[in-house]
Amino acid sequence: MTRTSSGTRMAKRPRFDDMTSASLAAPHPYGVRPSGNAMLATPAQAAVRPQGLGQISRVGDEQVLEFLSFLHVRELAAMGTCSRAFCVFDHHADLWRNLALFYCGGGRVSVPFSRIWKDTCARAFQLVAPSGGPGAGAGVHAVVPHEPMRVDGVFSDALFRPWWCSSAEVPARWLEGGNQVPRRAGLSVAAFVAEYERPNLSVVLTDVAAHWPALEKWDHAYLSACCGEALFRATSPGATRAASFTMRDYAAYQRAFEGGGESGGEGGGESG
Repeated sequence: MTRTSSGTRMAKRPRFDDMTSASLAAPHPYGVRPSGNAMLATPAQAAVRPQGLGQISRVGDEQVLEFLSFLHVRELAAMGTCSRAFCVFDHHADLWRNLALFYCGGGRVSVPFSRIWKDTCARAFQLVAPSGGPGAGAGVHAVVPHEPMRVDGVFSDALFRPWWCSSAEVPARWLEGGNQVPRRAGLSVAAFVAEYERPNLSVVLTDVAAHWPALEKWDHAYLSACCGEALFRATSPGATRAASFTMRDYAAYQRAFEGGGESGGEGGGESG
């Protein structure tokens, strides 16, 4: 705890070293590091972005991603083969998520999630292309699973931040201090009113749903068996449009992100 000039006690702020890549569950799959690391880059590392992006390197990373967002599947896939730098930018998960939602009809068709958003987009693209969408007549082929390529020399907060938010482990000391909400069990209505409602204090009731059958039954297998084909809509602040999932497809989506998010986007999660 620290004390302000007015004498008020407040919890310590999280230490900066808790927010470094050492707290990540896994490193960024394409080797991206925060932009501050560029100050220690070797000449070869520093040359990756300007040489790989060419004239586009004159603008910021957010503008590069904005430019890529106007491309369709074939153009975006081709752009990623131009250089190592473009390969990293090209595989920002939000780009492929938005395209996948577009080809799934903006929520009219269930998203057939397949491991990562790029693979999902490839599947969704093939589902609609033969029927007259962009790329019609290309035929349906087996989707080769994408494997990330690590690049040494890409320093970008715009690319690293979404990965950090979806993959960083929460340090225990962040949950310590004087700002924790009390957790109570066996609290009567009268005690709740007297101790928390009237004083307007927060509390977490830990046993309210303890008797609910859903706590034991509701898992991926049960929900997929009971209502696997039920269609529902899901969205997130960063998504360009709503997505629709069947319960079975959403279970596959959730399992894919339980071990850590994808490189970019709501990643994990949020990605939908």
